[in-house]
Amino acid sequence: MNTLRRRLLVPLFVSLFVALGALGLGVRYYLNEYIVSQANQTLRQASRAGDGSQGRTVFEARLLLADHRGSLVDKDDALGHDRAFALLSYYRQNRAQMLVGDIMRVSAAGGDFFLRQLPIVSARGTITLAYVDTASVGTLMLTLHRVFAAALVFAMVLAVLAGMHAGRMVDDAQGKLKKFFENASHDLKTPLTVIQGYADGIRAGVIDVQEGGQTIAQQGERMTALVEEILMLSRLDAGQRKLVPERRDLREVLQTAAMQLKRRAADQSKEVCLDLPPEAVVLPVDEPALLRALQNLLDNALRYAAGRVTLALRQGRREARIHISDDGAGIPLRELSQVFERYYRGSGGQNGIGLSLVRELIALHGGQINAYNEGGAHFVIRMPLAGRQPVRRLLHLPEIFTRN
Repeated sequence: MNTLRRRLLVPLFVSLFVALGALGLGVRYYLNEYIVSQANQTLRQASRAGDGSQGRTVFEARLLLADHRGSLVDKDDALGHDRAFALLSYYRQNRAQMLVGDIMRVSAAGGDFFLRQLPIVSARGTITLAYVDTASVGTLMLTLHRVFAAALVFAMVLAVLAGMHAGRMVDDAQGKLKKFFENASHDLKTPLTVIQGYADGIRAGVIDVQEGGQTIAQQGERMTALVEEILMLSRLDAGQRKLVPERRDLREVLQTAAMQLKRRAADQSKEVCLDLPPEAVVLPVDEPALLRALQNLLDNALRYAAGRVTLALRQGRREARIHISDDGAGIPLRELSQVFERYYRGSGGQNGIGLSLVRELIALHGGQINAYNEGGAHFVIRMPLAGRQPVRRLLHLPEIFTRN
């Protein structure tokens, strides 16, 4: 499991680091190109009056005046003496290039400047230099870099936490899957052992054929039910199980489910109570899928019931509610939030598939299912109504299937 976690986390962190690093470099490159472009445009548009650029740019061109030797004559008030002398020193060293109007980028006296000699002729031989101070934008770049670095660290921390959470979820899912296979193997091995024992007894003539055949058939049904649940869950995951909805009266569906439970309830000296409304509750449902969900819930209720299982139907303004309850001890509080999780096997449970399969089938119908304790375990299925349903009476059937 730790190996799988590393396989998940390492590519995640590497990909995130590379993506954020590339983004940072890209932002830095394009911001630098933008500064150069704006500074060059500003200096090309600089006027003799020194009032900045004629077009719209983020910078303002200012003037620096020097004599023919490159000594300071006059400067803008915003430029300090140290920076002015540094710019003039650079000018004296690169005068040949600047005479033709080249724009030079100068890092001097702790600042970042773009410098250009303007083609202005003065009777006194004064040289006019236009410059752009990009220090403010440079400060902005530094701030952005710091913000981006902080965001990178924050994103990495989030990625680590998310990766650890994902790893724990993977480990938990693998643990549940492993436990499920252990339980399923046991649930398949037990009836196989019983079948083999009764078959050997019948062959040896020590077990009555009819009794042994009945037991073998019961164990075969138990195995078949488990295999069918595994296959159905697999089809749901693969998207191969599609609903075929037809408009059906839910009262008839619930009566069918209760009738199917009658014999097993009677064998255990328990009863099934059916509580239905007098008016039809018609919904588009896939009857086999809904019956399968109800059978799983009723089997679960019968297993834990002390003597009674109740199946009820209620219709609200926007939804139909199906209630399945028993009079047993209820669901332990520590298990209540996990009963619908796949492969979770509670105390006294079977294979950890039944209730998770119920949730999947109800969700396919656009419904929801919840569980709580109220005088025993209580499950509620909520299914949205498609609209008002026609009112008609249902043929009377016994509402309570009693003990034989």
